[in-house]
Amino acid sequence: MINASERDAAKAQQNENDSHLWCLDMYERLNASITMTENIVMEYEVYNHG
Repeated sequence: MINASERDAAKAQQNENDSHLWCLDMYERLNASITMTENIVMEYEVYNHG
């Protein structure tokens, strides 16, 4: 039978993994937003100064 401290350690590791994945997901979304914004700015500049 698994004892409480082993279970807690496993749960803490899972929480750490989940938060790491969440951070990676947010990082990727942020990068995508920045790229999209850069593209919009470039299109705007081409449109205005083209």
